[in-house]
Amino acid sequence: MFSEQLIIQNLNNLHSKGEFISKRYYFRKIQDFSPFISSNILAILDHCKIADKQLLKNIDITKDTIKRYQKDHLTYMWPIINGKSRIDNSLILKQFDFLTLSPDADCTCMQQIALQEQGMIEKIINELIFYRMDNKVFRLPYYQKDLPYTHNIFLTWFPPRQLCKKRKMENIDITVNANILWFLGQNNHLDIPGSHETINFIKAILSTDLILTKSFELSPYYPYPLIILYFISRAIHWGRISELYDCESQIIQLTNKVKPTTSLDYLLLASIGCFWKDSKLFQNNLKKFQEKGIQPNPFFIAPFVLPAVQDLPFLYKIAKFKLSSIRFTSDAFQWAILLWLIQQIKKG
Repeated sequence: MFSEQLIIQNLNNLHSKGEFISKRYYFRKIQDFSPFISSNILAILDHCKIADKQLLKNIDITKDTIKRYQKDHLTYMWPIINGKSRIDNSLILKQFDFLTLSPDADCTCMQQIALQEQGMIEKIINELIFYRMDNKVFRLPYYQKDLPYTHNIFLTWFPPRQLCKKRKMENIDITVNANILWFLGQNNHLDIPGSHETINFIKAILSTDLILTKSFELSPYYPYPLIILYFISRAIHWGRISELYDCESQIIQLTNKVKPTTSLDYLLLASIGCFWKDSKLFQNNLKKFQEKGIQPNPFFIAPFVLPAVQDLPFLYKIAKFKLSSIRFTSDAFQWAILLWLIQQIKKG
């Protein structure tokens, strides 16, 4: 079994330039930094007991560093260069305007889960209330319009408001929705417009096999069933979303239908088992993970072709090809999850 000391050592070794290192790859893997990944790690470590002085220092440094992706209350995936969010460590990719991004609900909510800046909460809530799938200001792309219970649920992106008119097309992502609900639950705001609808949407999806059969349509940025089920489980428990507590059986049933193929899969299975106190799911997969060891498995993607083809049925399948997406991995993300799991064992 990995020791806490070894896990913490690896987390410290994977800290550089004020952030936790990740990897971005298209044709080749390169070192990357992401406020979303670092925020995820900080949020997980917040649920761990940490005494190591270096790791505590790195946590504080990371909190300061990820603010450089923030403009007022909104957070961007890439640093802001000349007013636009660009891939700062790629000489070629940062030149293309089609790769610049609007701020999004995912990065914004996850960063505030990590930072817990009280002055930002009300501003973010106002954004979430506006950016909902209302069929008036916004509409969904064709591949999502038949999903159940999508009316008034939270959207993924925060494009400039002056562009939001005449049923502007925007997409949804069930994994992003889970992170939004975690943010709202952590801050006791699950009563805002859109929360109940988003909870009902997740409930409806969990009652089907769509997470297994149409993961990309449900989650274009996290098209991996176990990632979706892990993020939903985590949001329910750490966001204290009581309306979703009764989804345990559906989540476990769906989880048991997924055949793990990567080290991250085993780690996620163990985590889902831990959240729902399924000792067999937890222990068996933690053992398999430790036998396999940490491998650089992707846990989210940036499907850069998607915006151009997501309303074109005859071209949409292109967006699912690997060459249509930038993929992201993080060993530090896995080490953080493992630290939490190891400490849960000690708690009994």
